[in-house]
Amino acid sequence: MRDLQRLDLSPYLAAFAVYARNPVVALAPLAAALAQVLLSQVFGAMMFSSLIAYLIQGFGIGVAIITADLAWRRGRSVFDTAWTEAQRKAPDLLMATLGFGFVMFAAGLIGGMLGSVGVVLQLLAFGFLIYTLPASAIGGIPGGAALQVSVERARANPATTVVLAIVSLAVYIGVTVFAAESITMQVVLMTGSAIAGTVALAFLQALAFGYIAIVLAKVYADISYGRRY
Repeated sequence: MRDLQRLDLSPYLAAFAVYARNPVVALAPLAAALAQVLLSQVFGAMMFSSLIAYLIQGFGIGVAIITADLAWRRGRSVFDTAWTEAQRKAPDLLMATLGFGFVMFAAGLIGGMLGSVGVVLQLLAFGFLIYTLPASAIGGIPGGAALQVSVERARANPATTVVLAIVSLAVYIGVTVFAAESITMQVVLMTGSAIAGTVALAFLQALAFGYIAIVLAKVYADISYGRRY
């Protein structure tokens, strides 16, 4: 009930203004997405390349969260500052990414055996772990402990977490699935290149992750430190 009373939806609108002033937030997710394209072209769908691509993506989102946190606190974010901080926190960010992926993979395996109930299990796992990367990127929590911190934050702020999870999933699915289907197809038709369509999808994915990083940074900071910047 207390979480419902202090539920604040304004960051989701304010995030667009922060993004407009700081498009650099999308830089690391874009670099990660392009790296994934390169890996898929060179190595195909081999397991080790998929794991490397996943870790690169997680690190890119971690850098974006650090960049977004700086943008909220200072009004403008300098990528070099965020990059330096991300390098220092790289081992924890990678471990947090790996832990998040392992739990989601396990939830997917179990969910596959439970049918429609399994989807609920996966959504619950996502909700409880949604603060994992912010905990590591902003809070400096060691990789493995970031999972526990995320669960604690989610349990203490259920309404806030539900809204954050819904918005994050809606933005990701809306941009990278529904919008991407038509946009990438147009790019392929105009260029005659399937790779061009894949690159276009990488740009859309980076835009989505940029916005998600901005709201993740704000919500995590607010529920953890009471910030109202």
